[in-house]
Amino acid sequence: MTSRERIAAILSEILGVPIDAAQEYAREQAENWDSLNHLRIVLAFEEEFGVSLQPEEVVAVRCLSDLERLAQRTA
Repeated sequence: MTSRERIAAILSEILGVPIDAAQEYAREQAENWDSLNHLRIVLAFEEEFGVSLQPEEVVAVRCLSDLERLAQRTA
């Protein structure tokens, strides 16, 4: 499973909607990507990839690709 597929699975599980890893998925597309789910996504991402994001990185996450870039940076 690629990093992007792993991230799509995290988003899908937390937001409760199917997410296609081949497509972009942004916060604006999900009515339930609120501040609480944002934190859940970040925590699940950190656990999945074994990283700890800086506060400015957490705030900057707006879409699947943002998380993918962070995953690649930490690989």
